[in-house]
Amino acid sequence: MIDLLDAEQPIIDRLKAQVTGITGLTVASTASIVGSLPDALMHKLPALLVQPGAGTVAAYAGNGQAAAEDGEWIVVAVVKLIPDVVNLSKTYQAAAGALIGKTLEALAGWAPSPNYRPMKYVSRDEPEFWPGYVEFPLHFTTRRVFTGTGG
Repeated sequence: MIDLLDAEQPIIDRLKAQVTGITGLTVASTASIVGSLPDALMHKLPALLVQPGAGTVAAYAGNGQAAAEDGEWIVVAVVKLIPDVVNLSKTYQAAAGALIGKTLEALAGWAPSPNYRPMKYVSRDEPEFWPGYVEFPLHFTTRRVFTGTGG
């Protein structure tokens, strides 16, 4: 059986093992927090949330049975905003920058399993600001080759 989303748990495990030194870090699938109210999410921050993205066929065999897919994985780094409404002197930058950097170090060049090629860091979206926290989506790709039965 082909499971093109089976890299999620190894990615989560890798992040848990490699992203250290950040107090209270939550690492989980984005699916585990969907529908959570913002107040409930605040208690889980800082966080790294993993989700699959799009997949693109990069190559295929002439008979159509074998293909190589570049699958995207998105890791969303989420940190609390630290408002200082009096002096405007505190920011989220140091916490977010360290979390993003450790995530890149943990995943770039690492393969989720022997079925995958090493992950490549592709891009970082603009931060998305919400009341009390900010999200930084990081995009990675990894190639997987698979074969259909042709039957």
